[in-house]
Amino acid sequence: YQIFWVLILGIILGFISASMISKEIEGKTFDLLMSNPISRKQIIIEKFIGLIPMVLIINLGAYLTIVGATIAIGENLNFYYLFLTHLISVFYFLSIIGLGLFISTIFDEKMKSSITTMAIVVGMFILDSIAQMIPDYDYIGYLSLKNYYRPYESLKFGEVYSEGLVVFIVFTIVVLIATMIYFEHKNIEV
Repeated sequence: YQIFWVLILGIILGFISASMISKEIEGKTFDLLMSNPISRKQIIIEKFIGLIPMVLIINLGAYLTIVGATIAIGENLNFYYLFLTHLISVFYFLSIIGLGLFISTIFDEKMKSSITTMAIVVGMFILDSIAQMIPDYDYIGYLSLKNYYRPYESLKFGEVYSEGLVVFIVFTIVVLIATMIYFEHKNIEV
């Protein structure tokens, strides 16, 4: 969970979300999209909501796979704690998707926005790792979303880091509002 779930899946979801708007602009299909009677704000909201089922399916699929494998090999695992871990990760992934959408509105090229978002996700992972390893630099962990998602505590002890959930929800809302405001005023060349 510390590497694959938090980092690798975060990178993948960041890559996907960061290409949502920029690929429309780069591919010159944005003008076709805007020919419909919808606002730019609605486009952002719909792109964000459109990625939620993917996050839920990935979480449910992984949860059911782990439960099935655990039962099949006869291991002991608290399935409620596992469920908590996956539930909390939904909020973590939604915040990464929000960040990816914001980056997607800044850059008009799909690869630039995707690579930038992936670099930010990796950078946050590195910052949090440094903060955990070197106590003198623990304050830099606050700059990382990974700092607020603690799968070990929820998986091992069933503890929910409620401050982290609040950070994810607030971050997602703020970044979506910023995305809508920026995108509403962005000049897009046709």
